[in-house]
This record gives sequence, structure tokens and C-alpha cells, in this order.
Amino acid sequence: MSTDPKVVIATSIPPAMKRDNDGQPFGPEYQDLCVQSWMECGFRVLSINDREEIELLAERYPQVEFIATDRNASALTGRKNPYIADLLRALAEADAATVGIINSDILFQPSPAWNELLPLLKRGVSLVCARQDTNSLLFGALRSFFFGLDCFFFKREVAAELAADAKPYAMGVPWWDYWFPLALIARGHDVLLIDRPAIVHLEHPTAYSDGSARRMTLQFADR
Repeated sequence: MSTDPKVVIATSIPPAMKRDNDGQPFGPEYQDLCVQSWMECGFRVLSINDREEIELLAERYPQVEFIATDRNASALTGRKNPYIADLLRALAEADAATVGIINSDILFQPSPAWNELLPLLKRGVSLVCARQDTNSLLFGALRSFFFGLDCFFFKREVAAELAADAKPYAMGVPWWDYWFPLALIARGHDVLLIDRPAIVHLEHPTAYSDGSARRMTLQFADR
């Protein structure tokens, strides 16, 4: 598969990841696999992080371009989750017609079909992807996840269009993944939900509190 990046994606790779794979600790190795899968799909990857996190991450993932941000949603999560607005602003300046946002713990099925979907985006259709959950990458069953979205592809012009309206949503905080496609639809964009090629996710406990989830639910409902 060509490594010439036709798509630039933004994410936020955490400084540490904890995951279990078939009951065994597999955090750093899982993040490595995720990054490798993005590269095998031919994506150019931007990771938006607090500047204090970048030195060690850049050493581990030299194939990723890290962009520093000086603000985050730590008041909601206790972690330095970047705002979706900052991911969108980085994508608005990318040198690609097609861009995307993905959660950092998503493993892509390496497939040329990702690039085969590009004509849809050129016609103004934005893509959103539903993941498959599992507790074992080798032996686990794949279960469709119906309570959120993890991957979005859209034209670069859309990034600038939505950035001004994206706060208070942040990576790892509830409801941003619902806000995003609904914001597109409200502006007259066509949105297509796809489940193939597959994106896979190792299950893990929720990383935010009930209190922050409740606050974000009320804000989302108000919007």
C-alpha cells in the first residue's frame, strides 16, 4: 500500500496507556499496534498534546507529528485531554484535502479500502465509523459498539468551519463524538456511517467520572 499520505488524521496519544489483552497487561504494546495500523493505512498522523507530554512521546513515536497545546480539559477529567477545537485547528492547517479525527486507542484494519472511500469525501460526504469491541485481539469475539463513535473523516474546510463551535468538547470526554456528526448535519453536510473496513478497540473501564459525564450530558442537551 502506498505510504503517500492522502489523509491527515489528528488524535491525542496519551503518555501512558493501560489495557488488558486476554487478561494480560498490554498497554504500551497496544498503543504501538494502533499507531502502526494508522501508518499501514497510509495516514499522516498529528497528535495534539500538552507540551510537557511531547518529549517522551516523540521519542517513542518518531513517525508521528506532535503539536503542543497550552490548554486542556483537566478540570473535567483530571487528565490533560486536548479540546476538539484544537484538533480541528491543527487539521485546518494540514496540507491535505481530506482529514480526520480518531481516538488514540483504535486499531485500524489495514486496507486499501480507506483510500477507496476518498471519492465520497470529495463529493462532500463526511464519514463516521463505528468500532468493534473485544477483550482479546487474538481470541476474542468482535462486538459492535452502539454507544459512541471513534473515527471521523471529512474535508479539510470542515475543520475550520466547526472549530469555533467545538468547545467545551474534548478527547476522552463524553458526547463530543455525538456532537461532531450532528454539527455536520445541522450545517447541511451529508454524513455516512460505515462499519467496514473495521476499527477495533480493546475494552477498558470508563476513564471519566459520573459527575463529569452528567455535566457534559446537560451541556450537550442544551446545545
